[in-house]
Amino acid sequence: MARDIRIDQVAALFSEGVSPDAPTRGELRRRRDEVLRESPKERLVRLFGALRHGLSPQRLSETWAAVDLVLRDRSICPLDLPDPEQALSKPDGLCGITADLSPEAIIDAYTRGLHLGGSVGRPTWWSPSQRYVLSPGDTHISGKVRGLLLRRDARVTFDRSPYEVIAACARPEPHAGANYRGEERRASRRGFSPERARSYANLFDTGVAHSVEVRGATGTLEAGIVGLSLGRVFVIETLFGAADMVDLALVVLHRHLAAWGYELIDAKQLKGLARLGFAPVPRAEFRARTIGLFHGGRRGRWQVDRAHCGVEPAQVPASDAAKVQGSKPGLKLAA
Repeated sequence: MARDIRIDQVAALFSEGVSPDAPTRGELRRRRDEVLRESPKERLVRLFGALRHGLSPQRLSETWAAVDLVLRDRSICPLDLPDPEQALSKPDGLCGITADLSPEAIIDAYTRGLHLGGSVGRPTWWSPSQRYVLSPGDTHISGKVRGLLLRRDARVTFDRSPYEVIAACARPEPHAGANYRGEERRASRRGFSPERARSYANLFDTGVAHSVEVRGATGTLEAGIVGLSLGRVFVIETLFGAADMVDLALVVLHRHLAAWGYELIDAKQLKGLARLGFAPVPRAEFRARTIGLFHGGRRGRWQVDRAHCGVEPAQVPASDAAKVQGSKPGLKLAA
């Protein structure tokens, strides 16, 4: 009896990249779940950190307001996303809890001005009164940051280890490291739940989410970024790493987004990125600026293009280049 055969199945038989020992989709999913699994210790640390943060005297009123919103929230219905204009002022931007974490629902929510958040329980919808944004071509690259592009002991890639980056961002442990000024920089993260981590993983599997990885000389993952590509808008969801490695990842990412025609980078409430030129804009202005931008964009897995990352040594003042600890000429880039 004749059978219908898909052309991609025929092509797969002759593909040089296909191995009979290649992992199945189920096997890949099991590996993904293993990477994203939260240990009991990590869960306790995350829950304790969230409890301590929420019950601190200066945030207690915000916590009660958030609890009240969750108890009476009507956005539990998958067809009813909350109105961004009805977000709380304290905590700034909280709109409601998520009811549907499918990629389609998340994309729909983001095009309406919402974004995911929360460190415990089910992820929540947020629309803060101000968001930090930047046009890719306007990235502020100081001499010190340019010096980072001369490092040989760092390797930047796109979409190589997305699940590892998501897991690292979800861990609540603080990360300590020296920045390019030689100062100790410690960025504490409260982390987020495995449920939210899996939502980012699902978005990566559908081609919406992307990761930027920075590895050191030994191949250790030292910094990373997870973001969503929504048309010509790129949303920085979460990141981890010492300040110099994060800046390196951001500069390489920004240069690619500018070359690919992206018009806006949204850093949500990451105020620390003001050092690279991100500036706050009111909620209404943000929504107005994104009208018509949620189409197009670059699809598929991303690769680093060396043409977008070059920097001439003459562009870096000698005094700044000398401050980059352990730096040697030339950044390693991997497609």
